[in-house]
Amino acid sequence: ASDADAPEGMEAFTVPACTWAIFPCVGAMPHAIQALQKRVIGEWLPASGYEYADAPDIELYFEGDQQAEDYRCEVWLPVTKK
Repeated sequence: ASDADAPEGMEAFTVPACTWAIFPCVGAMPHAIQALQKRVIGEWLPASGYEYADAPDIELYFEGDQQAEDYRCEVWLPVTKK
């Protein structure tokens, strides 16, 4: 989040307030996050009592070696109660 103006050649995008289901991800990129997304969409979401909200998914990457087996990141899925 930022109050700064967008740099030249870029545009600002406001993410709407909503409820987020946050999933931790551990493993080398991009395989770990692809596998997590597949499980979230195919397994968790259908059984959760939630559905996609009208907002973008967010992938949060932390500093570190993204190829390491213990690399950690998060997937934020916008949801609404069914």
